[in-house]
This record gives sequence, C-alpha cells and structure tokens, in this order.
Amino acid sequence: MSNFKNIYKFRSMNINSLSTLANNTIWFSSKEKLNDPFEGIVKINEPHSQTDKVSKYLEFGKKIVQKKSGLSTEQSHDVVNSRYLENPNDFLNFVDTCLSNYKSDLSAQAESLGVFSTASDIPNDPRIQVSNMLLWAHYADEFKGFCVKYDLDILKKSLVKLNPDVNFAWTAVNYVNEPHTINLLDDVNKSALEYFKSIQCKHEQWSYECEIRFVATKTGIMSFSPEAIKAVYIGEKMSQDQQALLIGVIKYNLPKADIYKVSTNKDQYEIVTQKI
Repeated sequence: MSNFKNIYKFRSMNINSLSTLANNTIWFSSKEKLNDPFEGIVKINEPHSQTDKVSKYLEFGKKIVQKKSGLSTEQSHDVVNSRYLENPNDFLNFVDTCLSNYKSDLSAQAESLGVFSTASDIPNDPRIQVSNMLLWAHYADEFKGFCVKYDLDILKKSLVKLNPDVNFAWTAVNYVNEPHTINLLDDVNKSALEYFKSIQCKHEQWSYECEIRFVATKTGIMSFSPEAIKAVYIGEKMSQDQQALLIGVIKYNLPKADIYKVSTNKDQYEIVTQKI
C-alpha cells in the first residue's frame, strides 16, 4: 500500500459536497449506508457434525476458562470436561449462547464504524482514475459532478491530528468471489480481528473502483488539512452556473488546488483533462 500516493473521491454537485470543500471536512458513513448490499458480509464456519461440534466446543471452553481464570491447560481441561459430563446438552447450549452473544457484539462494533471510500489509481496503468468512465457515471452524476484528488499521506496524517478523539485505519479493498469466512471457535482475539477484516472485502464486480478505504471508530464529519487536496476535476455536463459556483468555492478555500475541466473525446474512448 506504500505505492498509493493519490486517491480520488467522485461527488455529485450538491450542498453537502460543496460544504465539504468549503469546510475541509469529509463524511464517514455507517456500513449500512454504503451502496454495496453485501457490505461487510461474514460467513461463519460451523461444525460439520455433532461429534465435531462437541470436540470444538470443548476446546473452545478450555481456552476461555484458561484465559479468564489463569488455570493451567490441564486444570482447564478438567474443569470443562467435568462441566460437559455433568450435563452435555446444557454445556452445548451454554456455548451456543456465548457464541451468539459474541457474534452480536462483533456485529454491533462493526456497525458503529465509520467508512470513507475513495478510489486509487489503477495498478500498472499509466492513466489516473479521473479517466475511469464508470466512476464518473456511478458517483459523479454522469459527468455532472466533480472529482477531488487527495494526497493520501497528507490526508491520513491530518485526519489523525485534527480528530484526536477518533482512531483511524486505512486499507486497500480486496476483491473476492466468496464472502469473508471466519471461525468464531478460534482464539477470541483472533476471531475479532478476522471478523473486522470483512470490511476490507468486496465482490470482484466492484474491482473497477480500486478502492482505498478509511475506517474510523465512529461515523460523522471529520476535519482534514486543505493541503491534502491537490486538484478538483469538473465534469463536462455540469451547468455553467454550477461550474462558476464550484470554481469560486475552490479558489477561495483551496487556493493551492489545481482545477481541471474533464471532457470526453468522441473519436475514441478517452477522457481528456484541461487545466483551468
């Protein structure tokens, strides 16, 4: 990920997108507000038979007892086996309840996270993401919106500095064919980390985005340094009045940012940029 220098946010032209430029802020959305219906989907591996279930539940119980009580491996083994032999069904139901509650806790934590999605340049492609027609069509109101180019390093450092009450992480999204799979019966801490990796995964149909994703410990508006914005690209179908308004906001609030007009070359499948 150290090779990613610039990232891009495609926006429709509206009061919210103008406000982010005027105030040097970005919005971190909740997972449920993102446009992928499979966002953060997690597949839980289940025991394949009753015998397998008993074996794995016993092992899981031993780990939990040892972790919480400080007993030795052998002592934990004796405590859990004794509990199981006293009433096998009660023991299995107890572990079922523990796992269900644990899964609910992980899900609630995931729902509380904030996400800011951007596009990176395409690996091994000399064209920048501003030339991605799909991103203009899907996220910038069919060329009636605009695209903001950020310096990734400046953005992430300024987010940390200007929002001290929030923890941030960032990652490139992995594009996959199968849902992210975890085993809750693994070590509890490992299971939690594996669960949250689901936010790094999307189906391969989304791969055209080359997404870089910021994750915060809460949703809402976050401040960043205006130095992070390197350029703004204006779609060719934006009205003249809106262009004038947008350019005025950029020049007043982001005097160091370059401004480009984006147009399509009808002689070939090509997007052309011209500095204003």
